Amino acid sequence: MRALVLTEDSGKQAHETIRGLLGCMLRLVEPGAVTHGPRRVRLEPPDGPIRRRMSGTGWKSRDQHQRVLLVRTIAAELLKGHFVFVHIDGDRPWSERDRSENRALYETRLRRSVRAMLRMMRPDSADALLGHLHLLMPFYSIEAWLYQNTAAAIRLCGRHHEGAHIARFEAWAADRTRLDEIDKPKAACCLGDTHNATLTRGYPSAAVFDAERSFHDAVLGLLHDPDLGEALTATWREPT
Repeated sequence: MRALVLTEDSGKQAHETIRGLLGCMLRLVEPGAVTHGPRRVRLEPPDGPIRRRMSGTGWKSRDQHQRVLLVRTIAAELLKGHFVFVHIDGDRPWSERDRSENRALYETRLRRSVRAMLRMMRPDSADALLGHLHLLMPFYSIEAWLYQNTAAAIRLCGRHHEGAHIARFEAWAADRTRLDEIDKPKAACCLGDTHNATLTRGYPSAAVFDAERSFHDAVLGLLHDPDLGEALTATWREPT
């Protein structure tokens, strides 16, 4: 199974971080999903130019040429039968998600444009192909998901920051719904975004899913794609 993974984050750890979180999500869809070997789940980054067009505010730019190239890349992957995962931060607390400008712009400037291109090129199967495009949108930002790995965060906080915010992480562990309501969580504790990739390891995905906030919402979107489930199952099932 091959998938293109796009993120608006431009940091050095960005792809590794999103790929790590996405792997946890996919194992909630299919626990047996294989990440090594010839039939493994391959979560690929885009090439350099597309990565630059996606990062920062590039994906929502009014520059039509830039946006068309991004839309064409996404449509081309879907037409090949691949999956596309797009990470964009909600930039609002979860309780204000219906007012997220980024969610609205994703729909109008990316998803609708991809749908229109698919309908021109493959009208009979455009809607089914569009179902393989998945939005990963944390509220407020990706750190709201990453800091849910409170056990790892507490260790990192103690090792690198003299335990400055251990009590805060313990409170978040006791009530996992709270992180989605924090405005700019990256500024709310000592870890910032320095350890993002590390925080994807040993991730408590089932507990975060059970909190029924933005991580739960993103995983539900994956569960509603039956072709994704079949593709993940094919990574471990023996051919008949």
